[in-house]
Amino acid sequence: MVMVALLHGAGILLASRVVPGCPVPLLLLASLGAIVLGVCAPRHGSWLLAAALLLAGAANQSRHQAVLSPLDLRPLLGEDPHLATVRGRLAETPYARRHRQPDTLTDRWRTVGELEVEAIRLQDGSWQPATGHLLTQTPGRLGPGYFTGARVELTGVIAPPARPAVPAQFDYHAHLAGLGIHYQLAIGSTNDWPAAARGGPAHTQPLADRFMDWARHTLARGLGEEDAILQLLWAMTLGWKSALSQDLAEPFMRSGTMHVFAISGLHIALIAALLVAVLRALRTPRRVCGALVIPLLWAYTGVTGWQASAIRSTIMSSVLLAGWTFQRPSDLLNSLAAAAMLILVWDPQQLFQASFQLSFTVVLSLALIQPRLEAMRPGWLAPDPLLPAALRPRWHRWLRLPAEQVLGSLEVSLAAWLGSLPVLAHYFHLLSLISLPANLLAVPLSSAALACNMGSLATGEICPGASVLLNHCAWLCMWLMVHVSDVAAQFPGGVWNIQPPGWPTFLLYYCSLAAWLWPGPGLMPGPHSTPGPAQAPAPPTPAPSPPRSWALQWPWLQPALPRRLPSDPTDGSRGLRLPVLLLLAAVWLAAHVEGHASHQLTVLSLSGGEAIHHRPPRWQSELLVDCGNPRDEEFILKPFLRAEGINRLGVFVLTHGDTHNIGGAGLLAGQFHPRSILHNAASFRSKIYREQLAILRRDAAPAAAGSLQAIAAGDRVGPWTVLHPAASSRFTRADDAALVLFGTLGGCRVLLLSDLGEAGQNRLLSIHPPEQLRADIVVTGLPSTSKPLVDPLLALVSPSLIIVTDSLYPATQRTPVATRDRLAAWEVPVLYTREIGAVQLSLRPGRWEVRAGDGLRLYLHPREPRRQPGS
Repeated sequence: MVMVALLHGAGILLASRVVPGCPVPLLLLASLGAIVLGVCAPRHGSWLLAAALLLAGAANQSRHQAVLSPLDLRPLLGEDPHLATVRGRLAETPYARRHRQPDTLTDRWRTVGELEVEAIRLQDGSWQPATGHLLTQTPGRLGPGYFTGARVELTGVIAPPARPAVPAQFDYHAHLAGLGIHYQLAIGSTNDWPAAARGGPAHTQPLADRFMDWARHTLARGLGEEDAILQLLWAMTLGWKSALSQDLAEPFMRSGTMHVFAISGLHIALIAALLVAVLRALRTPRRVCGALVIPLLWAYTGVTGWQASAIRSTIMSSVLLAGWTFQRPSDLLNSLAAAAMLILVWDPQQLFQASFQLSFTVVLSLALIQPRLEAMRPGWLAPDPLLPAALRPRWHRWLRLPAEQVLGSLEVSLAAWLGSLPVLAHYFHLLSLISLPANLLAVPLSSAALACNMGSLATGEICPGASVLLNHCAWLCMWLMVHVSDVAAQFPGGVWNIQPPGWPTFLLYYCSLAAWLWPGPGLMPGPHSTPGPAQAPAPPTPAPSPPRSWALQWPWLQPALPRRLPSDPTDGSRGLRLPVLLLLAAVWLAAHVEGHASHQLTVLSLSGGEAIHHRPPRWQSELLVDCGNPRDEEFILKPFLRAEGINRLGVFVLTHGDTHNIGGAGLLAGQFHPRSILHNAASFRSKIYREQLAILRRDAAPAAAGSLQAIAAGDRVGPWTVLHPAASSRFTRADDAALVLFGTLGGCRVLLLSDLGEAGQNRLLSIHPPEQLRADIVVTGLPSTSKPLVDPLLALVSPSLIIVTDSLYPATQRTPVATRDRLAAWEVPVLYTREIGAVQLSLRPGRWEVRAGDGLRLYLHPREPRRQPGS
């Protein structure tokens, strides 16, 4: 099944990335034709069967992506937002998510649900049938009476999900598209929901919801007031989605223990082991035991909401339990591939989900890496062979068993960490070195808490006293696990922000891992074949011939099947490992040097403000200009800086006293500890600006070695020169005194105007000569009461590209139509961040590349000075 699953997955990738939109009937006919040819020409049957599996995977993916019905929401709505009323059935019970506001430290709730649409009425239109799924979002917490299957009629704004606001941010749009959801319905408030949902009163509440209510009540018995620890127990045991807010999940994410809250392989394996142990202790026959455990696992998956990770884990466990039940030889790789094949046939989009990739990567790592580590354990624990057993200290014998248990747990944790390291770095931009010791404590504690909760649910009705005792034990285990995660997340040097690895890094890493795992003589012994220190080596026996299978005709598959393919010490292919790894290392080094050879300038649009990040080549200190308000810093800027691999910021510049630009300065300095903090030398009356400077002087200055400094016109900040304002300048408006920076990056002249107002622009024109202001790229914000880039300044600068950092909210930060028309008359490309998202510029001599969040890509070169329209 390994080759079958690989080929089907390759077909899914082919239809999604290489030839998207290929007709489904054509792919199905090609797959069927390959099977017919394989039957007619058995000599080439292996290759034709491989082609059939590849084409079948492509057809499966195309079927899920294609618009198969004329009533589909996609041709009806397009890409524009619409005010509409929809009728449909709730595909799941709506649940509330909590969000902590970083500026006020208050909690806000948002109710999320999934609606299966049956009819839609657009504004000033009539009802028409429609099919598809919508994600509903409502501020506040929805009252009771809305359950899976309830029919509702809702009014709101339907629009495609927002794309990532910054590079490398989680792509929620693609995530929902993988789930078959292409639109969101934004509802004004909970009052816009109908007073009663048809088909959803309490007496028709689904079994899963009734079980969830009963289970939460049972697990809370005897614990008093509902607290965060109890909510985490509900999340871990029942998959309760309302518990993990971003601030509560942060320590678990950084310590690498977040996986214990997803109903995944750890939960299903532990529950299966508990059930099998109890049934076998009651002397239940193996087949009866398997016939009972597998349905119970699926029942648990159903009552916890059919979560995708739980379904995957249950499929894998069912395959393994079925083999154990019918006494078939256990082969974890084959069972894992069979489970992956079943999942991908049912839903090929799972291949692109992070949880699917992590689940199978971890299990595959346990199958391949953990035996290699286990084979090394006897050498670590072997006593001195020259010391007789009678003379060995007694504490050696006492500690041997605990040491074996600790090493066994460490082997499992290390194997999972090694196998999933690049995937974790790609999705979470973290290198958590502390996750190894943290999981050694967190996993046993979470397993104990889960076992206590299962015992509490089992005894909740027949022995309430035992249920209360088990609840207290589970609460204590979870409390200990929370503190372990908090300490691990704050451990110095334990967690590092890193950039997402590219394909050369993935290729080099996994090829190096495969070279280490490549079976060699005496390096990869089979199970129960490792001789102990006192055992004599067994006499050599002839290696059995591998089974004749078409899957074994691909030599590159052999490293994945080390136990099935005995290694030949004379195999010449093993000598190719070093040259191949050296070649991959050279490719990786070339790609790494290429990525750091240019100036990277990123312009982020925030709510009424902007942040500009400059990363110079050759690993020099980076610069950040402004940071937005606290909410923007927490949800946009912080994920971006982490994705850039920044653990400590280089230079942080504050341009002017506008809360939309610098309101989150103290919060950012406390998280990224800038080495140097530079602020405008001009004085501002803004209360927020003075408060942020006071916070920086009190908290951030020690971390920045006292480098909080004021800068004015004429000062230099790395490759940047401050053009405005002078230290003696006085303006009545903060925008007129905004810092103006000019720099030459890779031969490209860049001018950063911030929110410079009209009076400040006139002062800039009067002080500096024309050749000092001429620039290739201009980045400007929107002044609050005047025009950006007045015509005299624009004529003097004569740019090849203008970037305007406007935003959708607040409405005052949208570029006026008159300003857009005025800038368009200059026939210069103008990019508005409200429309295209973040803008990334890669600048090097002879090559200036501009990439936008919506996929736009431009290549620029210096142009002749622009002439004023009409001249």
